[in-house]
Amino acid sequence: MPTFSLLLESPDQEIDRTSLEDASVSVRSIARADCARLHREMNGILVSGLDQGDAEAFHRALLTRNFPTRVVADADIPTLHQGFQIQSITIREEVLLLTDSMGRERVKPISDLVFIASGFVNRLEVRSETKHFIDYSGPRGGAPSVVTERELIEENQSAFRMDFFFWSDPHRLQWVLAEDSAIFHQGRPIRLRNTEALLRVSQSMAALLPPERLSIDACTPGHTRIHPNLRSYENGIRWHFHRLKRTA
Repeated sequence: MPTFSLLLESPDQEIDRTSLEDASVSVRSIARADCARLHREMNGILVSGLDQGDAEAFHRALLTRNFPTRVVADADIPTLHQGFQIQSITIREEVLLLTDSMGRERVKPISDLVFIASGFVNRLEVRSETKHFIDYSGPRGGAPSVVTERELIEENQSAFRMDFFFWSDPHRLQWVLAEDSAIFHQGRPIRLRNTEALLRVSQSMAALLPPERLSIDACTPGHTRIHPNLRSYENGIRWHFHRLKRTA
């Protein structure tokens, strides 16, 4: 059985969470509690995997709240290629020289470039922390012992991403810049805390393509939205690809 998504009119379209929860009452497969996640991750695609009846009912309920959407078959929304990570980009005349962390180089003509997406994305990191404490629970009168325990701590950390999509294989190459790493542009290292350098890189990359072939973050360098997870970030790209397919 085919399933359907609700696509927004634009990736940055907004609705308050209460209105979204109220609209969900008309949809059997969406619980009111699901709306917190839908609202948080909303980026071009509101929800996917609905049967046609639920998708159309949700669409109508949202329309009465001045929030227009489009019902689109999931099969008609492009899926994204697997990404291969690179560490360095150098622009030389009409080509991109792309190098990974192992020093392997790929040369791609700029004319092969289809789309650029960028943005900050939260990701869950797990780190280990060692703790020492004194245990007095031994026999009365005995010496206390030192106990060492390792605790796993989950933390949300933001990373900057830039994804490059090409006509030819490999179709997707990506920069991922975390707190403990660096990327290189025109041979110069860039770190996450260097916001001015990131802005310059974003502007340089955005100049390679017309605005309709850039994500909203790439099209407006300095845009500070942080996507809650990779799915939200990639949904925005899939929204753009669907729009490009419709206008081709």
